[in-house]
Amino acid sequence: MSTIFDLRITVQPEHIDVLGHVNNVMYIQWMQDVAAAHIEKLGLGLAQYLEL
Repeated sequence: MSTIFDLRITVQPEHIDVLGHVNNVMYIQWMQDVAAAHIEKLGLGLAQYLEL
C-alpha cells in the first residue's frame, strides 16, 4: 500500500540567505516540520510516537 503525504511550505523572505538562496538551516527545519506533521496525520501524538 502506498500513501502520499505532503505539507505545503511557503518560502518567506527571512528564509533567504545573503546569496539569495533558501538557507540550508531552513531545509532541516522543514524536514522536522514535515516529520511532526506526518506523525500527527498518522494519528500519533508526539508522546505516543516517542513511546514506540
